[in-house]
Amino acid sequence: MAVVGASGGGKSTLVRLLSRVMDPSTGAVLLDGHDLRAVRTRALRRHVSFVLQETMLLDAPVRANIAYARPGATDAQVRAAAAAADADGFIPRLPNGYDTSVGPRGRSLSGGQRQRVAIARALLHDAPILVLDEPTTGLDEGSAPTMLRSLQTLLRGRTTILVTHDPVAMSIADRVIRLESARVVDDQLMSAGDAVRA
Repeated sequence: MAVVGASGGGKSTLVRLLSRVMDPSTGAVLLDGHDLRAVRTRALRRHVSFVLQETMLLDAPVRANIAYARPGATDAQVRAAAAAADADGFIPRLPNGYDTSVGPRGRSLSGGQRQRVAIARALLHDAPILVLDEPTTGLDEGSAPTMLRSLQTLLRGRTTILVTHDPVAMSIADRVIRLESARVVDDQLMSAGDAVRA
């Protein structure tokens, strides 16, 4: 499901509610019929992967940043997640490949590279619910469709909430909801022909 709308429409607030950075003052956010306020935060984080617009990386090697999602992940699993996030093109070209430290807050990488590492980490987590907040931020026009095509296979069988302004990102959704002033003003099912084509 893609969530779209103008700035200030409530998209970022929705992500904060889903991640329990904040709780609703009225009403409730339900996950499989359960009020999120009754779900322990640790349990919520086990079942939901978040890729936020402000990408946060550890001052550690690329491999550790991806594997953080699943302690004990094998090298093959880390590399498969990187490939799915379209990060395997640039990682081997780094000075020490997967062992290259990304620096404080990932500053040695470009914005698009940081985003791809964060997506790889979320995919390795393999939670049943994935929340992507502007996942194509920092990607150039050529990279965004390639990454989204890779993601499409992995999103099958998983509930994905995609907050985006990007029409290319929006096109992988089955359903598009438009928010205005924190209210749903439009709700459309997308046809198969609207998907990104390989």
